[in-house]
Amino acid sequence: MNISIHMIAETVEKIDIQSGDKKTVLENLKHAEDALQRALCNMDEFSVQGRNAVDALFGCMMAVEAIIGEDPENG
Repeated sequence: MNISIHMIAETVEKIDIQSGDKKTVLENLKHAEDALQRALCNMDEFSVQGRNAVDALFGCMMAVEAIIGEDPENG
């Protein structure tokens, strides 16, 4: 099962909470998503040589993309 930050945020939005601060949780998830997006952009600037390095970098980038998740409305 693949879980993404986007999926977590969507679920948190739907939870009918009795107490607590849902807004802060959603803001923190957005900050995490933004930080991962910046890391992905930074990795895009890497220069590597050799198949192992290319495969490792590509794997890391794919993993970050999976963690972020795709927003159907924006992406």
